[in-house]
Amino acid sequence: MLYEEATGRPVLRFSYNLLTAADYDAALDAAPDPELLPLGRAGAALARRVGELFDQYRTRILVPDGCLLIWDNQRMLHARSAYEDAERHLTRYWIAA
Repeated sequence: MLYEEATGRPVLRFSYNLLTAADYDAALDAAPDPELLPLGRAGAALARRVGELFDQYRTRILVPDGCLLIWDNQRMLHARSAYEDAERHLTRYWIAA
């Protein structure tokens, strides 16, 4: 969660799922014992507070049909809203420098 890049610059990796479900790709209904979470109850409380701030200050972006949105996971706190369009396809790609 807190580590240094090769340049020595500190980086904080925040993951709501990791702090609340102990898994980066947690199931929607995951409910582990809070004492087994990486930062325990304090980490779960931190995740909830960051979620509140995210809801308060977020900027919604509508990605039009046929367009592509790219961002750096290490530099942007992000989420996606639910969707029901069966024609929509969401794919995650990992690009390493």
